[in-house]
Amino acid sequence: MSDALLTVEDLCVDYVTERGWLRVVDKVSFEVQPGEIMGLAGESGSGKSTIIQAILRVLKAPGVITGGTVRFDGKDVLALDKRGLRGLRWCDISLVCQSAMNALNPVITIGEQLGDAIEAHEGVRRSQALVRARELLELVGIEGSRVHAYAHELSGGMRQRVVIAMALALRPRLVLMDEPTTALDVVVQKEILQQIIRLRRELGFAVIFITHDLSLMFELCTHVGVLYAGRLVEHAPSQALFERPMHPYTLGLMRSFPDLHGEGDDLVGVPGNPPDLWKPPKGCRFHPRCPQAFADCSTRAPQLRALVGHRHAACHLVDQVDQLDQLDQLDQVDQEESP
Repeated sequence: MSDALLTVEDLCVDYVTERGWLRVVDKVSFEVQPGEIMGLAGESGSGKSTIIQAILRVLKAPGVITGGTVRFDGKDVLALDKRGLRGLRWCDISLVCQSAMNALNPVITIGEQLGDAIEAHEGVRRSQALVRARELLELVGIEGSRVHAYAHELSGGMRQRVVIAMALALRPRLVLMDEPTTALDVVVQKEILQQIIRLRRELGFAVIFITHDLSLMFELCTHVGVLYAGRLVEHAPSQALFERPMHPYTLGLMRSFPDLHGEGDDLVGVPGNPPDLWKPPKGCRFHPRCPQAFADCSTRAPQLRALVGHRHAACHLVDQVDQLDQLDQLDQVDQEESP
């Protein structure tokens, strides 16, 4: 869509190793609209963190972007020079990385750490930056006087809020959040997620949110993308995905989590292990673990294609299902139009 804030198209990332080039993100494509919260789900090693690091171009060796395009508000991110990246990072796109609450500098105050980014990008005086730092802390529910505190004087939840405040310091339009609540207890998790929802509503920024907790993802996100072995296998509005997952892997992930409000059904995990990316299976990469696999799955790789209801899935099974849905819709239209 032409009004997309972020467009990722056929993104490829390889790791350069002594054995050769290993493809870890394989032609991933999606869009994020202004104000949208998109979730990325998948097992460890599926490529979630690699994708958002590639978007911001903060990939460390041995990671290399080897193909595709990343456009933010029409700008080609992969073509930006150092000056262009300086204007993009934190000003337009910011990052809350994994274990970020433990990444605060222990020998300088919270106010100094918040103020450094504001001074560097906006050219304001230290006193002005400190005032902004107080405002940012209050924005995320921390008393402004904590600008004089050190990281070890704060609880885990407060440190996580400080990191979120840093990500919002320059009023970015897109915030990348890589498991921002993983190390926190469920009560603090809920408080921080409620703050993220409130801040997004007040400030209008978009979010890419990564978590292993699907219940959090469905509660927070407007859209969800599911990754498997470096490929996007399903992408849909979160409510539609929750009510009717189209890919067997998505269904397997959902069945691995307990339903706190429904009947106490036994949990059923996804059988087997993720594939070795040095020797991925032919055809569909999920077919060795898929209970619904058939002959085509082991010989022909499914393509991510558009389905009804703004959904996308890469599975041979959805072809017949999508055709039936379209017939049902046509029948419904005919019934409504008939006298």
